[in-house]
Amino acid sequence: MLSTGYNEAIRLAREQLRELDLERVCALSGATFQDGELLIPWFGEKRSLKSAKPAEEILWLHYLC
Repeated sequence: MLSTGYNEAIRLAREQLRELDLERVCALSGATFQDGELLIPWFGEKRSLKSAKPAEEILWLHYLC
């Protein structure tokens, strides 16, 4: 179970990302959107946002925003 702080941080970051132009976010960050999945560049590889641990997800979402 996630702490309330993680849940709130993830919720707010997802909400903020939804308001942005995803194509522009990807162009600026090096991320890609492929087959309905957002892939984040992470130490030389592309990692799925869906596979992120809570702390990683918060970090990546804030990076994208």
